[in-house]
Amino acid sequence: MININSFSPQKDNVRNQRENVVLTVANAQSRFGIPVEADPKIDEKAINEVFLKVLDNYIKWCKYLRIRLAWNSVEAINRDRKLFFVSLYFLIWGEAANVRFLPECICYIFHHMARELDAIVDHGEAHPAPSCATESGSVSFLEQIICPIYDTMAAEAARNSNGKAAHSSWRNYDDFNEYFWSPACFELSWPMRRDSPFLLMPKKWKRVSSTEHF
Repeated sequence: MININSFSPQKDNVRNQRENVVLTVANAQSRFGIPVEADPKIDEKAINEVFLKVLDNYIKWCKYLRIRLAWNSVEAINRDRKLFFVSLYFLIWGEAANVRFLPECICYIFHHMARELDAIVDHGEAHPAPSCATESGSVSFLEQIICPIYDTMAAEAARNSNGKAAHSSWRNYDDFNEYFWSPACFELSWPMRRDSPFLLMPKKWKRVSSTEHF
């Protein structure tokens, strides 16, 4: 698996997703039979199948927004890096809590973290990912990436008065996810801007027209 210290996901998540990656690749390999050569033990076709399947929504998201993928082409990246990207996506999803109900938000997070991962791998030496670095100098994916989004979503949900409040008075999952269906989502930047309208708590936020963005 990738050098996890750069992003510092939770240990239980790492263990679970390592098993997830192994089983997913093994299932794909079983459909291709035993590789002809003893080395490698996993067929390139199996790796490609897993890579394209796991990252399918991300690829579609980039195409919809007309932005470049985190890699130049599937042919341009080797099998190890493909597994790095698959592992990274699983790690993000595994730790995302309710943010996983915002699939395009997950795409946004992956897009930027994949670029960070690329830079770390190319550098050849692990170092803390800037997006996950805390003010104290520690590193935490959960604290720096997931919690700010989750906390904002929770604050908005608390305003719905058990479903009785008018939809115009609070943002729901669809509202949050819709934000990532426009190139304007990149104003959130990376590392994420804590003063971004997207992350503003309810008392500082008001609904705008459908022709505008958060």
